[in-house]
Amino acid sequence: MNKLFKSASAVLAAVMVLSSVGCGDKNNAKNNSIIVYDDSNPYVSTTIDDSTLPTGETVKGEMGKKSTMDKVDITLKKASLIAKIKENENQPKPTDVIVCFFDITNNTDKDISVVSIDNFDLLVDGVISSNVSSLNSLMMAGQEYPDIMSLNSPELAPGESISGYVAMEAEQEWKQLQVVYRPMKGTNDNSVIFDLTPDMIDS
Repeated sequence: MNKLFKSASAVLAAVMVLSSVGCGDKNNAKNNSIIVYDDSNPYVSTTIDDSTLPTGETVKGEMGKKSTMDKVDITLKKASLIAKIKENENQPKPTDVIVCFFDITNNTDKDISVVSIDNFDLLVDGVISSNVSSLNSLMMAGQEYPDIMSLNSPELAPGESISGYVAMEAEQEWKQLQVVYRPMKGTNDNSVIFDLTPDMIDS
């Protein structure tokens, strides 16, 4: 609950910032002046410790096809590039804002958590990144897809399904993204890994 409250507070802070500086789009990235904050830095760092890499059983997911891990089904329906952010004083490196759309079904006999910032990780050209559900990506995805929700269900009941997106940033000129989904994070480290190349991203 503390983490959810913290995330909500961070997003509220971002909304206040965005209301004063505005947003751009992928065709006019030079107008992006978005300031991204966390607790201690003026921007979200691009890499985190390799200990966050999955160490359990893995399944390779394919876009448009259902994959199953630990009785949880997941389908990556599509991935879209919605913005390009140029380097500026508040953005140390230029990034692509990418949104991945998923369907997830809980076939277990207990509630599971499906929260993008907790259950998903991103590797950019083999390097683990902290930019899943970055404030930039969440704000831009919310504007681009106002009728679709980010995946944020702390209690998905047995037999229930959820659809939504995971927003993320990747440093521009990337060659491969790996989106890692861990359905039972906190219980085990099993995962479904989706490999994405630039030609697979809608723009």
